[in-house]
Amino acid sequence: MNLPTALRRGLFTLTFVLPMAAQSAEPGARYAAYVSAEAHADDERPLHGVLLLAYDRRLGEHGGAGRFGAEFNTDTLRFGLAEVPVDEHTTLNARLTGELYIAGLSTDYWQDLEHRSERTFRSSYVQAQGFTKTRIGAAHYVEVELGVRRWFFDENGDETGPEFVLPPEVTVLEPRLRYTFWGLADDAAWRERHRLYPRLRGFAAGVEGGVDLRTDATRWGDPGDTRNRPRKGIARLRPWAMGGTDIAGPLRWQGTLEAGAAAGDDDLGRRRVGGLTPYVAPIPGVFWAHTLSDRYAHAQVALPVRAFGEAEIGPIAAAAVVNDRGRTGRSEAYDEEWGVGLAADLRLGHWQVDVRGGYSPSLSARASRPAATALLGVGWSNAP
Repeated sequence: MNLPTALRRGLFTLTFVLPMAAQSAEPGARYAAYVSAEAHADDERPLHGVLLLAYDRRLGEHGGAGRFGAEFNTDTLRFGLAEVPVDEHTTLNARLTGELYIAGLSTDYWQDLEHRSERTFRSSYVQAQGFTKTRIGAAHYVEVELGVRRWFFDENGDETGPEFVLPPEVTVLEPRLRYTFWGLADDAAWRERHRLYPRLRGFAAGVEGGVDLRTDATRWGDPGDTRNRPRKGIARLRPWAMGGTDIAGPLRWQGTLEAGAAAGDDDLGRRRVGGLTPYVAPIPGVFWAHTLSDRYAHAQVALPVRAFGEAEIGPIAAAAVVNDRGRTGRSEAYDEEWGVGLAADLRLGHWQVDVRGGYSPSLSARASRPAATALLGVGWSNAP
C-alpha cells in the first residue's frame, strides 16, 4: 500500500529537513514532527494519516514569561500563547486555530463498516480561544475559557448526495469551565509533541462543563435524518479520570475513563469514538471516528512491559457505551462497542515509533465482516 503524497512528504521532512534545520535553530527552540498512517480493513477508505509539524519556544528571561507554540497538524493550523503569568497562582493562555475541509472527519460517514459517501461533506472553521488557569491548591486547578468559532461548509466533491442539506454556516460562542486534580508524575509526552501516548503514573481527574451558543439552529443532513436537529444552546458536561502505576519489575498498568453528555447536539459537536489515535475516544479495531455520540462512557486499559531501554510493548483494550442510533438505524437507545489489541511505544532518544493494532468483536459481529485497524507512527524532536 502506497502512502498518500502528504505522508511521503512528511517522512522526507521528518528524516532530513527538520534535523538539519534544528541544528542551526536559535537556542531554546523546540522542533517536532510526527507522521502516521492508520489502516482500516476496508476497500473504499483503507487509510487515514497524520502529519504534524510543531515549533515551541519559552519567552522571557529563563522562560518565565510563558511559551509560544505553532503547530501544523494535517488539516489544522494553530498558534498559541501559554502559561503567561498573571500572579503566582494564575496564568493566561490564548489560541488561534484554523481547520480546513475535514474538521471532525466529516468527509467520512460510517454505518456498521459501510461507508455512506452521500452523507459526507467538507467542514472548516476558524476559532479563537482565551482562558485563565488558576491553581487553588497543591494539585487543584480551575480554568475559565471563552471561545468563538465560525463554521464553513461545502459539498465533498461529487460524493455528497443531491438531497443532502449542508449545515448552516454559523458563529458559535463557546464558554467553558474546568476543574482538574493533577497527581500524575511527569512524562515526556506532556512536553514533547511527537510523543502522542503519555505513560501514566499517579492519578488525575477533572470535569468540564459549558454551552455552545449558535447563531443558527437550522436542521441539516438527509431529508429523513433526525440526528442533526440542533438547538441554538447546546449544554455539555464531560468528566474524566486517568491513572497508572508500576506493578512488578518491568510491568505497568494504566487506564483512562471519560464520559460525556450533551443536550441538543448534532454531528458537529458529538464525540468521535473509534480509532487508535489520541484525537478520539480510541477503540482498537473500530475505524477512525466510526461512531459519533453525544451521550457516552468510555474506558481504556493497558498493560505495557518495558522491553528494552525506553521501549514498552503490551496489550490494550477499550470499550464504550454510546447512543448513535440515528446513524445505526437500530431501535436500542445505546450500543456497546469494544476492542482489543497490542501497542508498542518505542522511545529511541530523539525518535519516537508507535505501532498499534487491534480487532473489534462487537463491530465485526454487527457488520458481518472483520473490523480491524493498524497504526504506524514515526516522530522526531530536538528536545533533550
